[in-house]
Amino acid sequence: MICGALLLSSAGISCDQVSSARVEAKEQRSFAASTPESPRVGFRAPTFSLPDLHGNEVSLSDFRGKVVLVNFWATWCGPCVIEMPSMEKLYREFQNEGFEILAVSNDTQGQMITKPFKEQFGLTFPILHDLQHEVNAAYHIRSIPASMLIGKDGVITYRVPGARDWYSEKARDMIRHLLGST
Repeated sequence: MICGALLLSSAGISCDQVSSARVEAKEQRSFAASTPESPRVGFRAPTFSLPDLHGNEVSLSDFRGKVVLVNFWATWCGPCVIEMPSMEKLYREFQNEGFEILAVSNDTQGQMITKPFKEQFGLTFPILHDLQHEVNAAYHIRSIPASMLIGKDGVITYRVPGARDWYSEKARDMIRHLLGST
């Protein structure tokens, strides 16, 4: 699958998933409808558990007390690929200070395609697989990349559509602020 439409806006660049019918169908499922959380800024982040590259279940709740960047992406999405090196730099700078990145892949081939990608780019943060697109639906993700910054208390502090330079001074200042080290 290739990136359907590149969207350039003040918010950034993203790949249109063009699967809104599938996402809308998933949103109607009880998984998303029954959760008391909301994927909006100021609300508790919806909980989830997804398998990592080794098949181990990783839960968002495992990182309570940390600042977490949840990034929705795919290997076939050009803007997603472009932002990965800056995410890695950000992760390396702050990982020992209570910061975590959870990269939620939309690749339907799972680890068969994400493992070589991770190795090629030297990524050290966890890559999770949302093969049924349930977490994407719970977070109302319609295009990728999209990111959520979740505070130590589990509340969404920023919703970031499109690609970013995650290692910019502005992004690093935002992480420092959330970590309480400013």
